[in-house]
Amino acid sequence: MTSTSIPAPSPTSSRTAPYSPEERPRRHRAVPWALGLALLALIGSLVAMTGVGLTISPMEAEHGRLLADTPAWYQWAVLGAFGSLLLWTVSGIVSIVLAVIGLGAGQGKVQAIIAIVLAVTAPVLALGALIGALLAGTALI
Repeated sequence: MTSTSIPAPSPTSSRTAPYSPEERPRRHRAVPWALGLALLALIGSLVAMTGVGLTISPMEAEHGRLLADTPAWYQWAVLGAFGSLLLWTVSGIVSIVLAVIGLGAGQGKVQAIIAIVLAVTAPVLALGALIGALLAGTALI
């Protein structure tokens, strides 16, 4: 009898995936989330401040000089709009943190920088929108 040797299996033939779970490279999804949250912070704060700015002058012209002279529902609406700035601020801060994580991982550098710029400029643009809307609301009276 002759013995036949069975060839040893190749190292890649026993695996179904190119990487084992321990070797699999991590894919960071931080940058797309950062960009989305930065846009959310920018758009949300602009909408809230523009809405308040356009309506506050006509309401005060009709009901009195102070915000306290306006109806209670409108006072709550203004309070809610300014309170939503906390949500937009947190969204911007999380966006900055995720963008920095993405930059550290070497993923989407241009998108990460855009997310940081949007998140940093969102409060400034919201203030500009409030002032511009206040001026426009006053001019409409």
